[in-house]
Amino acid sequence: KGICRCGRTHPRISPIRGRVHDMIKLQGKALLPRDIEDVILTIPELCQEYRIVLDQPGSVDVLKVVVEYVPQVSDLDSLKRKVDLALAEKAGVQCQVELVPQGRLQQSQFKAERINRTYKVQQA
Repeated sequence: KGICRCGRTHPRISPIRGRVHDMIKLQGKALLPRDIEDVILTIPELCQEYRIVLDQPGSVDVLKVVVEYVPQVSDLDSLKRKVDLALAEKAGVQCQVELVPQGRLQQSQFKAERINRTYKVQQA
């Protein structure tokens, strides 16, 4: 609406949040891995390492988020409920959340590595 300070009149686009081929369609919504990451980064009890696991039991997609928690966490049930609620509110989908101790997930260098159909937890 209106003219930009630079004089251009075309509409602005929002920042790019991810690639189309990384998009996950779940429960009638389009979800990008960045949406999950944004939620995880807002919870201080969680580490930055996570995996998005897509399972298809029957015809319904089930999104599972496996995320590491910091060693200081003592109440895993409370943290799991907190993550469940945050994902439902901010990402708009119901997910299964699995919490694993810090250092159990193999570190990923690329976001595409965080989405998979199966995940491997390193043995301590």
